[in-house]
Amino acid sequence: MANILCKKNGLNVHIIISGNATMSFTFKTRDFMKSIVDGESTECHIDLSRISEIDIAYLQLLASFRLTMERYGKKVHFDTVPNNHPFTKFITQVGLRKDYFFRESVSYAV
Repeated sequence: MANILCKKNGLNVHIIISGNATMSFTFKTRDFMKSIVDGESTECHIDLSRISEIDIAYLQLLASFRLTMERYGKKVHFDTVPNNHPFTKFITQVGLRKDYFFRESVSYAV
């Protein structure tokens, strides 16, 4: 089971995700993230250091959240995790580069 802890400071939101970040938790997370996109917050920091497992559905949700926030002119920052962390291992397994998640958020709007 996964958990989300949210701390809000002005227009900034800090999310800490812990536990098993898998498909069974994506719907709850999606609804939570939608409230951030629709809300007044302009910047979101996501801490994944406490997750113990992640799957492709949850990874897609995180990537989608980042793109959606950028489309709305908002920023998302993923806090860096070590190379031996489950998140880093998983994105490497599926062929993604770490810098997609651990970089400055920029807009790719067309």
